[in-house]
Amino acid sequence: MASARPRPLVDTNVLFSGLYRSGSAAGTILQRHAEGRLSIVISHQVLEELVGAVRAKKPDLLPLLQTFLVNAPPELAADPQPAEVGRMESFINAITFERWR
Repeated sequence: MASARPRPLVDTNVLFSGLYRSGSAAGTILQRHAEGRLSIVISHQVLEELVGAVRAKKPDLLPLLQTFLVNAPPELAADPQPAEVGRMESFINAITFERWR
């Protein structure tokens, strides 16, 4: 039985960096996604942030972003609800507090 492809949840920084520097670790993630070796997952919020960041900081990357999204679209996950964000924030704060005690 074949193993499932890894499905990393990536943020705007990974996507932007991968587009900007194809030879970077982030670029390797995008390349492996394009090759079908893994399947990146992003939220709608991350996609909106990415498009805004590329338009504002590096508009010459817009054609590359469009090609990537058309030829190797990432899996879109629902944005987290505010209650979920609060719950995770509490969890992260508790772990951080325990670590530094």
